[in-house]
Amino acid sequence: MHIIYTCSPDRELELFTSIGSLFSSNTKFERITIFLVGTAPKSWKKITDKRIHVVEVDDIGIGFWMINKAHFCASEEEEIVFIDTDTLVLKPLNSIGSGVKGDIIGRTTSHYEQASWPKQAWQEYLDKYGASTYFPYLNTGLLGFRNSAHQRLAE
Repeated sequence: MHIIYTCSPDRELELFTSIGSLFSSNTKFERITIFLVGTAPKSWKKITDKRIHVVEVDDIGIGFWMINKAHFCASEEEEIVFIDTDTLVLKPLNSIGSGVKGDIIGRTTSHYEQASWPKQAWQEYLDKYGASTYFPYLNTGLLGFRNSAHQRLAE
């Protein structure tokens, strides 16, 4: 399993708390990639686990930082799990998506489930960018991608 985080240096406390919870959860993984929007603090040189890789990337947010999460699309792995820096992992993620069909595994954001959610505007946005079917707005706390779905999103 390849785990991916995206963060800025000012979120290091949340990031390392989340990574600590990942280790404590007994999740089996081969690699953690941290797409760091900015420059790694000197204290990060203390990361000695060879499975953790920090990749410094440019800010592509253009006034909306959250779009930087899209850096996970650059992963060349066929299957990835993206975890937000403020997400605690309480159980092993080893079976994430088992028994679930589809290439993207996640849960909808709570806003999407409210009557005030602008469904027509969301569908128009999806249509504009070539989405062939309607799908919910996902909470990015934890997303799983199979069959290179994240790379197709980048396209």
